[in-house]
Amino acid sequence: MKRIGLGVLLVLALACGDDDGDGDTTIEDMGARPDMGGDPPDAGPEADLGMGFSCSGGDVFCGGACVDLRSDPAHCGGCGTECEAGQVCNGGTCGEGCDDSLEACGGGCADLDSSAVHCGACDNGCADGESCLSGVCGCPGGGELCEGACVATDSDPANCGSCGNACPDGELCSSGMCQMDCGDGLTACGGLCTDTATDNANCGRCGMRCPRGEVCEAGSCSEPSCLGRLTYCSGDCVNTASDPLNCGGCGLACRGGQVCSVGGCVTACPDGTTDCGGECVNLNTSEQHCGSCDASCGRGQTCTRGTCSTITFCGRGLTLCSGECVDLQTDESNCGECGNFCGRLEICSSGICRIRRGG
Repeated sequence: MKRIGLGVLLVLALACGDDDGDGDTTIEDMGARPDMGGDPPDAGPEADLGMGFSCSGGDVFCGGACVDLRSDPAHCGGCGTECEAGQVCNGGTCGEGCDDSLEACGGGCADLDSSAVHCGACDNGCADGESCLSGVCGCPGGGELCEGACVATDSDPANCGSCGNACPDGELCSSGMCQMDCGDGLTACGGLCTDTATDNANCGRCGMRCPRGEVCEAGSCSEPSCLGRLTYCSGDCVNTASDPLNCGGCGLACRGGQVCSVGGCVTACPDGTTDCGGECVNLNTSEQHCGSCDASCGRGQTCTRGTCSTITFCGRGLTLCSGECVDLQTDESNCGECGNFCGRLEICSSGICRIRRGG
């Protein structure tokens, strides 16, 4: 039997995506919709070319690399379609500038609020395992980056209170301290202390996961009463990434003099953020504090350069969910698909809710 060369197989694989027979793979051939910006091709979240070649997040294999046809100036709207000098690739179309909610970075249009490659500023990339939340790099849902993995140091017995601080055998980690039993109001589920009144993965009892599109409120699964990145905590919708009374999870209050930044309590707000009532926020990108503290944007609006504007386009790898551009690969309120909520002790990794535990 004759062997077919690797180059021939790649040509055949790319040709399969060419619906119009012109030899070029374009956004239309792949099934993407450039006007929405964040929608992946109809082929699914991964475009698999076989033989180990796989592109994720709606990217397409072009010229030996995985690229985003919506923002790559060398492959704008189709493989090999290069934008002219001075132009940027905006939603798969070469133009003079980006939509109001995006910033021109490296010839493409990026959302500085959530881009892990351009977080808060062009070329400000987050570390492996981190996500970009409101223009600041950090572990989604709180916790710390320990040896390349985001872990919940308040409940992880392998990293209790800090990275590498393992609890002795038989002890649990509760509120960042090793002890024999979980604290008041918490239950040991799989060796981790959690609040079964609000944990989507252990709602009412250990192992009781809420169905997709529902959240755990008062120990029962129900339709979510909070939208976007907000979490229901004791009757209020709060942002656990910045709320000092619910920092990283419901009821996890910061100590006096501390502020909440990316779901973790710190003594001072990082550079590029402002203290708004104990919350560390980026005034250029925060929908709740746009341009100044307590200046909130309306439903379906985003904050760009400190000004509220209507969302018309989601940047590379993002999807529009409930009027907000989110990363389905890392967003704990929309993990893998809009409305899929992860549990309190879980992190959204590659679109799947996983236990936040260190090795």
